[in-house]
Amino acid sequence: MDKNEQIVQDLLPLVGGKDNVTAAFHCMTRLRLNVKDKSLVDVNGLKSVKGVAGTQFVGDQLQIIIGTNVPKVYDFFLKETGLSAQAAIDENVDAPKQKPIDAIFGYISGSLTPVLPAFIAAGLFKTIIPIFGPDMLGLFTAESDIYTLLTFLGDAGFYFLPILIGVGASMKLNMPWIYGAYIGAVMLHPTFVALQGQPFTVFGIPCSVQAYSSTVIPILAIVWVMSYIYKFLTKRVPDTLQLIIVPFVTLAIITPIALCLIGPAGSFLGNYIGSAIIALNDIAGPLATCVVGGLFLPLVFTGMHVIFYVYLFTTFPTLGFDTFFLPAVVASSWTIFGIWLGCLVRYKKKENKAFATATFLTWLLGGVGEPFMFGIVLKNKKVLLASCIAGAAGGLVAGLTHLTAHVLAASNGIYGLLAFLGGSTWNYVALVLTLITSIGAAFAATVFLGVEED
Repeated sequence: MDKNEQIVQDLLPLVGGKDNVTAAFHCMTRLRLNVKDKSLVDVNGLKSVKGVAGTQFVGDQLQIIIGTNVPKVYDFFLKETGLSAQAAIDENVDAPKQKPIDAIFGYISGSLTPVLPAFIAAGLFKTIIPIFGPDMLGLFTAESDIYTLLTFLGDAGFYFLPILIGVGASMKLNMPWIYGAYIGAVMLHPTFVALQGQPFTVFGIPCSVQAYSSTVIPILAIVWVMSYIYKFLTKRVPDTLQLIIVPFVTLAIITPIALCLIGPAGSFLGNYIGSAIIALNDIAGPLATCVVGGLFLPLVFTGMHVIFYVYLFTTFPTLGFDTFFLPAVVASSWTIFGIWLGCLVRYKKKENKAFATATFLTWLLGGVGEPFMFGIVLKNKKVLLASCIAGAAGGLVAGLTHLTAHVLAASNGIYGLLAFLGGSTWNYVALVLTLITSIGAAFAATVFLGVEED
């Protein structure tokens, strides 16, 4: 018998049998079960099952720590119990209500967890290009088929984030995953994307067409609203008509809300925030660099950072240098180094340390920060706070030392440092001081605030 199947056979009687389980799902390392009667669960017996690292109750939800093989255990559990991955969950046996901020980060974390394999795969594909391609080892050229293949294999994991995260968000909210995938695909449809800058209406409602590729927050907000529409309809539409009415009406209602309200809101807000910070830069440069350094990652998550790139590509060719945006970005991005070190100190589980290291190297050597940002920073409010604090500290040092980018290079990881080549010797001193501040502050904040583990 397969070892994962054996785990299921051993633990099922200890959770009170299949009739005591109303719903089953999993995160990165845990099998999560909603149970009817907690008294039927033998917690001590579960801890003694070979392959189980621990167990605990969160409200009425039983969490059994398995490890990275939990998806295989989950599949066997579904086969044994007859439960479905999309089975309706009795909300009366869900975990107790959380504080709003905890609920928000719980939703974000639960939505991103299923997508992590895609982040890792895409990040590694993109990492291979600069290391083995023409920039370093030269094993293949930019004109080769392998270069082209690796490029779109890497880009696909991030360009189609609204679809991937739409799936994860739907699963988190106990809604069929296809709904999130569908509205994510609508946001990325080539015809819709091509309408940017052109007048367009959705059912007669004016729509400001935005670019949603590689964005995270808009699709999370859209799926959250859509879940209420879906649940409202499923409770009222007769069973015989559900397959026809519920999908059609749900998507018909959410589309104008998504494309005309929720989606553009981030862009509009980003423009106002960006314009205010750019104006602040004209008045008090170091303070503006500090603000961008602290807010850059949250702005990336919401898609609000685009205005700063518009500013950069407009002003840099004219001035020939930048003392505002790129210094703030390098201060923010290098907090990843310090957070990684902090995670190595604070994490207890080997698999979490391995994940942090893999995504850190993907950023450092491949210049791809999304796996680390989405897989570690965004999932944990304490780590996000540590990143903001450290980014602000590094940004302030960059502003006060007048760190200057002499090369228009919007790369990440070690490649982002190329932007600061040139200038006086002091510029290199300013760069080192900025990096030390960002890394050191991020490490200290992460160790002090702590990290939550799956």
